Amino acid sequence: ETMVESETLKKKKIQEQMDIQMARQLEEEMERDAQRMNEQIARDAKITRIHAE
Repeated sequence: ETMVESETLKKKKIQEQMDIQMARQLEEEMERDAQRMNEQIARDAKITRIHAE
């Protein structure tokens, strides 16, 4: 029974680490997307300014 408990705990810990890793990757991906969007907005604003001149 103790063996089963330690296996369950091990699996739980691995799952937690995987969740943390996935959350980190998702966060990084969202940051990259936000960065790309900001760059696109900056380009669009520059083009708009050029056309307005």
